[in-house]
Amino acid sequence: MEIPSLKSLLNSINHLFHLASRESICELALKFYSSFEEILRLLKPILDAIVDNEISSNEMLQAEFVELWHCIDDVGDVVMNFQLLMSKFHFVIEVESLMEKVRGHGIQILELLQSNDHSLPGELSSASLEHCVQKIKNTGSNVSSLITEAIKGHMHSSGATSENLANIADTLSLKSNQELLIEAVALEKFKENAELAKKNDEVDFIDQMINLVTHMHELLVLTKQSETYSHVSIPPDFCCPLSLELMTDPVIVASGQTYAKAFIRRWIDLRLQRHGKPWRILILFPITL
Repeated sequence: MEIPSLKSLLNSINHLFHLASRESICELALKFYSSFEEILRLLKPILDAIVDNEISSNEMLQAEFVELWHCIDDVGDVVMNFQLLMSKFHFVIEVESLMEKVRGHGIQILELLQSNDHSLPGELSSASLEHCVQKIKNTGSNVSSLITEAIKGHMHSSGATSENLANIADTLSLKSNQELLIEAVALEKFKENAELAKKNDEVDFIDQMINLVTHMHELLVLTKQSETYSHVSIPPDFCCPLSLELMTDPVIVASGQTYAKAFIRRWIDLRLQRHGKPWRILILFPITL
């Protein structure tokens, strides 16, 4: 297999920049993609400046170019393949792990250039490279650390802080009953795959994530049940199981369960987006009084 050159790395960076124009990328993936883009836009002008310079043949630099090239290739796959019914917890942990690698290899490239400042082209200086290093260090997100902290808190008597859970819910758009249900189902699927692969450590961690999502769901249910509608408590049977809100246009599916029409239709549409056909045929019967 041919070793990727600096020019190959620059081509991969340019390709990643074009991903933002793809309509198929969902909002959450685009949010994290922007952090990668910010790091690479800081790095690319420096790589452009040395592409035809003798310093680019430095063996240690070439090794970093290869590692960064592989990371960028993985970033493109993760961002493009993420879909609405996949686990947001799993996605953010995977994508932030890649972000840490991209950040690390980028900084290592800049520090290697600094150590060879006598060979730098005229437009670069040790000071400008250090400035870029500091900017890259301050770029990115830490949602995965919030998730890990919340899991540890939930496992111990201290409990996950409400501020921490609110930050996770806001960042990952897990603020509704339906979004939390989708996340729980997606994590269960990942757990099944990990069990089949006999990845016991991964199974344990997924279990911890499932427990945290269940806890977030329980808190949401309690919050919704304590709310009032026109100062009158809403009976649970009048609330949609998906939205946990008062049903204004209730329908009954073939199983006998009642839902708000808009929410059950949205659930079906999500399944269609993922699989191309509904997971089961649902006939909606309107309720008339």
